[in-house]
Amino acid sequence: MAEILRDIGWLPERWILSAIFEFKEVDLTRGQYLYLVRIAKSRNHPRKLAEMIKVDRTTTARAIKKLESNGMIERLEDKENKKIKKLYPTKKGAEIYPFIIRENNYSNAVALNGLSDEEAKQLEYLLKKVCKNISEDWNFVKKGNKRIYWKEEAVNKYEIRKMTPSDVDLLQQISIETFTDTFGKDNSPEHLAAYLRQAYAPENLQKS
Repeated sequence: MAEILRDIGWLPERWILSAIFEFKEVDLTRGQYLYLVRIAKSRNHPRKLAEMIKVDRTTTARAIKKLESNGMIERLEDKENKKIKKLYPTKKGAEIYPFIIRENNYSNAVALNGLSDEEAKQLEYLLKKVCKNISEDWNFVKKGNKRIYWKEEAVNKYEIRKMTPSDVDLLQQISIETFTDTFGKDNSPEHLAAYLRQAYAPENLQKS
């Protein structure tokens, strides 16, 4: 199996370190520019923002608070639903936004240096597939499920025996993962979670 996660993790780390030095001039610290760009593009609710950037809500709340205190974003009532407050860039934030985009375009060009257009498109396609896999895995864990680390070992060990009550938890994990991998794309997260809770509840597995 190819080892890619360490290299993938190394790339944004070096990119972020470079950006940190330069973004100090516009009063942005580590990671805050990611939030500012998303807010400038989509005017999202804080909860949606956390989902887009793939971080927990606590981290998102801290970043939002810092951007607000620096006068780069503000909360305004939604025009259609005044109960909802969305995030918008201030004049200061809007002025910084083009600077961030220029840095992103430059770093992107540096990363793709030496690659043909076809290679760049192929890389983009493959990275999207990797991101999709990792995102699905994160959503699985976020819902309280446990990933199965011993799968590779289990493939090489074949043992056929009658299931005992002590195997119920293991069977539940395998069942949830298999069903999610097969049918997860065809169902909404809510419907999928409801079905999994009912179909693979320990008491139902013991009956079968």
